[in-house]
Amino acid sequence: MNKNVKYYDQNCEAYISSSSKMSMNSMVDRFALYGHLHDGSAVLDAGFGSGRDSLYMSEKKGFSVSSFDASLNMVNALKLKSTNIDVFQDDFLNFDSHEKYDGIWCCASLLHVKPSDFENALTRLVKSLRTGGILYFSIKDSPLGLEEWEVSDRTFYHPGKDKISLLSEKLHLSLIDFFITGKIDCSGEDFENYFFRKN
Repeated sequence: MNKNVKYYDQNCEAYISSSSKMSMNSMVDRFALYGHLHDGSAVLDAGFGSGRDSLYMSEKKGFSVSSFDASLNMVNALKLKSTNIDVFQDDFLNFDSHEKYDGIWCCASLLHVKPSDFENALTRLVKSLRTGGILYFSIKDSPLGLEEWEVSDRTFYHPGKDKISLLSEKLHLSLIDFFITGKIDCSGEDFENYFFRKN
């Protein structure tokens, strides 16, 4: 089992509890605005973790939400909270869909994908996005420019801004917005936020 998946399986309840205290609602609202998403829009929450954002998108925004995560315990926990969300177990390197979604949301989940696998993961996501669709993802800013580091029994990766820029061109993505935000419950941790549109 992948080290990160094992961490989330073993710490499922604690992670969900801590995550629920950090609202990403305003970022989801921005995602909806940039993507012209509306009631019934098909949205994928890729690597949904606690399911916090899936629930908000389904219950408050009215999106038709599909959500996958590699952690079976996270999958089972979200299934218990909602019957309106299509919840399934999968990972970025096996996910396979074709032009199904109007928007793809990846909040702090691609940061567990190795740089050598990042192109494969991003390509699979873009393939599942309809032309004109919106893609959001956030990646933890790398400490000291490292490509790989560990925190609390999890491994984090950063593919580098140059690689992301080159990949976006290759995959016909246009950058709509980019900015850096701090982590809500932890000073000194920054996240890069990317919004792309599929051409």
